[in-house]
Amino acid sequence: MNALKSIGDPSALPYLIQILENTNEAGSMRQNAAEALGQIGDTSALSHLIATLADKDDTVRQSGGKALRQLGPKAVPALIEARHHTTDGDVRRRITAQLRYIGTSEALAAITPNTRR
Repeated sequence: MNALKSIGDPSALPYLIQILENTNEAGSMRQNAAEALGQIGDTSALSHLIATLADKDDTVRQSGGKALRQLGPKAVPALIEARHHTTDGDVRRRITAQLRYIGTSEALAAITPNTRR
């Protein structure tokens, strides 16, 4: 797993996504998979990384969040879309935190309530 992280090879994406989504895998393996996906930086992993924000394993959630932050502005549209569609308050707060951390004007506009004078 560490070798995959260090080389950042996009051909590893299917393998890493499979590990990430397998809730029968050890949390540490899934955590490493999320970290590797963040380092590779391919946006095709976005939906899988966003799904980690609802994971039962705290380390997987944290690693998924870190990976999303590594993707930075590339993750913003997908995060905004996910935030709009989630009904889970905890997941919505985690998505909001990622948008706030990324901090682009698009990200901040999505989490700032509109005010009228």
